[in-house]
Amino acid sequence: MCRYRKEIRPPQQQFFFNGYAELGVSMRRHFGSLGWWFDTSDLTAAQTAEQILNETLVRAVVAT
Repeated sequence: MCRYRKEIRPPQQQFFFNGYAELGVSMRRHFGSLGWWFDTSDLTAAQTAEQILNETLVRAVVAT
């Protein structure tokens, strides 16, 4: 998704970045099991929101 967002930006807002794989590894190493990791590459914003809402009762558990 990061690549796609970069590609659809106007040329003056684009920037060179080729470290997507390393970024993913680093984020998973540092954030580990925090949050919910799911690939939204093939989802629209509406589909992403729908998936979040559908999973809320299962994933939004707060330890007391």
